[in-house]
Amino acid sequence: MTEVSVTRSVVLAALAGVAVLIAASPAAAARNEVAEQHVLTHANAALDALADRSASHSAREAAFRTSITQMADVPRIATFVLGRYGVRVRSDPALHALWLQAFEDYTLAVYQDQLNRYAGSQVRITGSLERVQGRDVVVRSEMTSPVSGRILTLQWRVLQGANGWRVTDVSFVADGNEIWFAQQQQSEFALQLDRTNGDINALISGVRARTADLRQRALASAR
Repeated sequence: MTEVSVTRSVVLAALAGVAVLIAASPAAAARNEVAEQHVLTHANAALDALADRSASHSAREAAFRTSITQMADVPRIATFVLGRYGVRVRSDPALHALWLQAFEDYTLAVYQDQLNRYAGSQVRITGSLERVQGRDVVVRSEMTSPVSGRILTLQWRVLQGANGWRVTDVSFVADGNEIWFAQQQQSEFALQLDRTNGDINALISGVRARTADLRQRALASAR
């Protein structure tokens, strides 16, 4: 959930997200209340953490991190966003550890940057769609800004795995286009990796720089 301009890669990612939903067969179009509850519980815990002004900034960040890592399968997303370059990371345990930490920090900073505007709000589930019964669900939800009254529509791709239900992608609307975060990041990272001949370390440096900027903005808004 990051602020982006609508570039060609973003539009393609948005179309891919739409294709995911179109591909669901009518036979699989059932709600999954367990997946809905997973999103509701952890997303609202994350919002509550950001809204808790009785806690220090570092304590709010720690509580927010706990909620997001319990909700999302960050390691799976970190591999997905590398696309065909993921094999280079998987074959190098030290590089894999560096990338996973950098991407997790970045993802949390992006989520916090966006959700800070809705701190004090609550997620409202509006439905869900089972793409694969009991295993693959898209949960639909809304949040309303307590300041502007703006309604943000979110969709969460939730998969059932060894560790239970986990979010693997989330979409939001930017400039009238639906953007799926993990798909959009994969497109962006692919462009950078293509330019640098697959230099993962250069990508890590860039991601860390983005994270630092987002954290600085979060700290400024907390004052």
